Amino acid sequence: MLVIRDMEKKDYEQKNCIHYQSWVETYVGLMNQEYLDKHTLDRCIQFDKKHPENTIVAEYNHEILGYPPYSID
Repeated sequence: MLVIRDMEKKDYEQKNCIHYQSWVETYVGLMNQEYLDKHTLDRCIQFDKKHPENTIVAEYNHEILGYPPYSID
């Protein structure tokens, strides 16, 4: 069953693997490569640790499949 829920600390790595990989695949050639090179998985995780509020995730069978690009109030 697909579950939409608030992000929890245990989700940081899975959620941010999606975040990081989507940037790497989407923005190469569209954004400055120097900026993209600074966009690391660890940087994504650290951002969520500092700003976890209003983030929801889509989970299926204990795996994070995605998250909305904007917070939903």
